[in-house]
Amino acid sequence: MLRSSLKQLWDSPETLLKTLGINPEARAETLTIPQFCTLARALDPAK
Repeated sequence: MLRSSLKQLWDSPETLLKTLGINPEARAETLTIPQFCTLARALDPAK
């Protein structure tokens, strides 16, 4: 699950994923390309 995988990178990954419109229970391999890009942008510290 994404929520579990992102706990090391983000304090509250469930909130982040819900805000981005991504199911926190989703597996990484089920993300669409646009969802993956949205998540990558949100986690990018350079923005």
